[in-house]
Amino acid sequence: MGTSIESRVPFLDIELVQLANTIPSSYKLRKKTSKAILRAAAGNLLPEQIRIRPKYPFGLPLYHWFAYGSDLNALAQELPSGRLVNEGIIQSRIVSSLLRHVQTGAELHSSLLWNILNLELWWRIFITQDLVPDKKELPAYVLKS
Repeated sequence: MGTSIESRVPFLDIELVQLANTIPSSYKLRKKTSKAILRAAAGNLLPEQIRIRPKYPFGLPLYHWFAYGSDLNALAQELPSGRLVNEGIIQSRIVSSLLRHVQTGAELHSSLLWNILNLELWWRIFITQDLVPDKKELPAYVLKS
């Protein structure tokens, strides 16, 4: 949940919860469709193709971030000499190969590269403590001086 988008907060409004408690369980627990009440409430507010579609994950444009020179790409370029490599957790040649593949159009590896980058950042924050909270720009992290 630390990297997810939390979109349920509006549904925790006390008046909405009280209203939901008045709805019979038989209507809330339908087997044919999920979120039947929410879909019905959306009524004419949303196009039918949106209202009836199955759950859809929120995707990130990882490939474009890594392939087209963003700040994320610059950070990823440091991975072959990063803490995970220094600790022997991952081999530098593997990370270099992943970076090369992504930059030459292999979108397939961008998720793996994203996971390695997040593990690298986690390692630097919680294990080596090279990154510390930026007091001016929370929740950003800066290199420990």
